[in-house]
Amino acid sequence: MSPDNRGLNQSSKLAHARLTLSERMARIRKTDTRPEMIVRRAVHALGYRFRLHRRDLPGCPDLVLPRHRKVIFVNGCFWHRHDCRDGRKLPNSKPEYWGPKLTRNAERDAAHLQALAEKGWEALVLWECELKNSERLTATLRNFLQCPVETRLRASRRDQAKRQPRKARPPAPRAARK
Repeated sequence: MSPDNRGLNQSSKLAHARLTLSERMARIRKTDTRPEMIVRRAVHALGYRFRLHRRDLPGCPDLVLPRHRKVIFVNGCFWHRHDCRDGRKLPNSKPEYWGPKLTRNAERDAAHLQALAEKGWEALVLWECELKNSERLTATLRNFLQCPVETRLRASRRDQAKRQPRKARPPAPRAARK
């Protein structure tokens, strides 16, 4: 028996393993993932403003540009079954569970895209593996959003305020003296 497992019976070991699996699964984020943040920064740098995770739209898109009626999904290759190396691999444990689950995810994604199209929304699906090349990502976003090539970055209000000196306010009128 290894020193780590002294005094633990089989059910305790299993409970410990499940706890660590539970902890690992709890760390998987649904929103504000690293790939999503990369796309948000790129869209913002192109000068577009967007809403996040609108639950009233099918699939709860990651980025929503209501004025343009466009949405962007940032999909993880594994979870949404992309046709890349990471999307094709299945976990070794419980393949009878993971195979159908991931297939259902992909089918659900297709249904959401169809529903969005029927409601007049244009959708772009970006895959986690496609975000490694920032120039290609910017070109894809620019093409989807129909953004001119020479887009200037919008400065934030705080930056604009720093550059422009504040105008002095005229003094407030005094109360009339008697």
